[in-house]
Amino acid sequence: MRERGLDPQAIAALRCPLGNSGGDKRPQAIAIATAAELLTLAGAAEPPTLRGLDRHALARLNTATTAFNHAQQEST
Repeated sequence: MRERGLDPQAIAALRCPLGNSGGDKRPQAIAIATAAELLTLAGAAEPPTLRGLDRHALARLNTATTAFNHAQQEST
């Protein structure tokens, strides 16, 4: 992420792992736990402190990730 120009402060604010699957490592358990945690943040007027990227940074990261994945698919 640093190599792609993401601000070090934004990297430091990342929360990993996201969601609490109770130790279940199956992809569907991780996905459900992640979605459940994101839903708790969706209605919040202000994202809780130290809970990851703010909404604008998350949107920028999503856009960059989508563009990267698209470029990867085109190169194969």
